[in-house]
Amino acid sequence: MKISIDEIDKKIIEMLERNPEASQKEIAKFVGLSQPSVSARIKKLKENGLLSINFGIDIKKADLHVGKIEVKNLNIEKYKNCPHILSILETNDGYTVFIISEDFSSMEYFAKKNFGKNIKIIIGSFPNFIMPLKMTNNGCISDCLKCPYYKNGQCLGCPSSKYYKGKLW
Repeated sequence: MKISIDEIDKKIIEMLERNPEASQKEIAKFVGLSQPSVSARIKKLKENGLLSINFGIDIKKADLHVGKIEVKNLNIEKYKNCPHILSILETNDGYTVFIISEDFSSMEYFAKKNFGKNIKIIIGSFPNFIMPLKMTNNGCISDCLKCPYYKNGQCLGCPSSKYYKGKLW
């Protein structure tokens, strides 16, 4: 099913992207429609899956580090609840995995352990990189006490484990 949007829908989306807390009254003034018309359009955009609300953390302001890894094969289910995984994108020749950590050594260890050595650290982004993080403890089965990186202070531990030594999760 192909869904079409017009210039007014695009302006509504643009305004909500810039200011997710904009009132329907403000949006109506911006696009030149009544508040009920804007409400109906927003409802239609949500129902059609073109507009959704997603809360996240500004990666730079939280002093987090993001890495990009490209792999040929991947068991996505294995990483579904992992707090280190920001996103997995399927590409025409494999997968691009975005990982996150509070420090580089923890990121490096996680990347090597799970994907090999080929990691690229993201230095900056424009616009700001706002991403939802998995903040709940999902019962990680990693035994950090057996890990040489954890023992040597090179890894903060899994944010979903009882061994985690970081500050954010």
